[in-house]
Amino acid sequence: EGSLRRTALWFTALAGRPVHAEDPCVEAALPDGTRLLALVPPAAAAGTVLSIRRTRPLALDLAALADRGTFPPVLLPLLHGLVGARLNLLVCGPPGSGRTTLLGALLETAPPNQRLLCLEDAGDPAPRHPLALRLMGGAEGSGRAALLAQGLGLRPDRVLLSSLRGGEAAEWLAA
Repeated sequence: EGSLRRTALWFTALAGRPVHAEDPCVEAALPDGTRLLALVPPAAAAGTVLSIRRTRPLALDLAALADRGTFPPVLLPLLHGLVGARLNLLVCGPPGSGRTTLLGALLETAPPNQRLLCLEDAGDPAPRHPLALRLMGGAEGSGRAALLAQGLGLRPDRVLLSSLRGGEAAEWLAA
């Protein structure tokens, strides 16, 4: 338990949010994009929990995703059309299902002169787009409304709310 707790503290400190009893649940990203989740008592009653998820360096476009069976190829023109028409999209699914990969591929099809604002709680991989702006919010909800207001002041053409779970979804959308 002691060595796992020290490891969790080291990783979360590296991510800029050290885990401790007052902030017992930390979801964050390391500088290389690795995602981590650390829980310590009282949030983790049986002891420290640490989950580390490495991101794949391979970024796929929509055609490659269709070729790999992520969605039927017949949907490719529809997806391009939805992005081209600047319609709202909701991408959802369980962990590891490819939500972030699909979002990245969709955002990559946005015209290069459009500014993308990505508001996140945990650092998802940055979209491959020349004008992608990433703003990070706290996992406990502190400053989400202010972060959104500041982001909208940057006059984005598109806004992406990433990794919304539970009550934080309503909080982001209400902001």
